[in-house]
Amino acid sequence: MKRRARWRRTSPSKPTKTSPAACRPGPRTDAAVRKVGNATRVREEIYWMNTVRPIDTIWQDLKYAARLLKRDKGFAVAAILSLALGIDANTANLPASTV
Repeated sequence: MKRRARWRRTSPSKPTKTSPAACRPGPRTDAAVRKVGNATRVREEIYWMNTVRPIDTIWQDLKYAARLLKRDKGFAVAAILSLALGIDANTANLPASTV
């Protein structure tokens, strides 16, 4: 209670430049946001324009797969073994003339 009373005594009665009342967006800010759009969305669109999208999405997928395999060790072992056996079986079926 004492803190609140002290804050009321020391706080300015008029809004200052740093007070929340002074920082409220006005009609000009609202108009600019309507015209340009969400700032985060604009930032993301600029990011996607400056990157090679397929490579970036493949890299994201690989990082996600690594996180999932790291989390579940048993599934990781099963997935790696099945891939190894599949590759080995397909390699063994190749005729010697094509190798």
